[in-house]
Amino acid sequence: MLSTLDKFFNFFLKKRKTEVEFQNNKLNLKTIKNSIIINGVNVEILFEYDPTVRAGIVELKYYKNKQVAEFFANKIYNEIIREHNKDIWLLPMPSSFLRNKKRGYDHIKFLCNSGDLSKLQKVYPLARAHRKPQQKLTRKERLKNLKNAFIMKKNFNLKNRQIILIDDVTTTGTTLKEAIKTLKKAGVSKLSAIVIAKVENAN
Repeated sequence: MLSTLDKFFNFFLKKRKTEVEFQNNKLNLKTIKNSIIINGVNVEILFEYDPTVRAGIVELKYYKNKQVAEFFANKIYNEIIREHNKDIWLLPMPSSFLRNKKRGYDHIKFLCNSGDLSKLQKVYPLARAHRKPQQKLTRKERLKNLKNAFIMKKNFNLKNRQIILIDDVTTTGTTLKEAIKTLKKAGVSKLSAIVIAKVENAN
């Protein structure tokens, strides 16, 4: 519960509601570290998609909030990646060129270059076609919307590399499924994935 003084300062400093929500509740977040299998690949989930995590995702995705990026990056590293072999490469889930141009940055690349994740090797072999935003689509529409949305860039040989695909949120798993399909077709066999959260009860 915010005090009257806190509310005054937030209003005076014109802080966004999502920024305030995350700042005030981030220390109460508990990792769940659940996992699901998508296209034969283990996908680890760090948090439940509660209001605080949702606020953090909004801050990361639309406002390039450095503190939020560092918080999630450190959690991903310390809760999951530190347990893996150190010889790994991170693969940030790409957004389309047009979406990155509109926002001014790639939020997953920003995440992967923040906090403790910044010291790990990155690789960017995937390009993504511009499609409708997934958030308001039904499950059937999501599947159709993202079909063949990814292509493998030339001159990338990742067959003997341990790759961890990083994304913010998964709902139906469609985006991960298409990216994994493209990577496997290119010969990537040592592949896993991590998402910050999973939205449940998607239509």
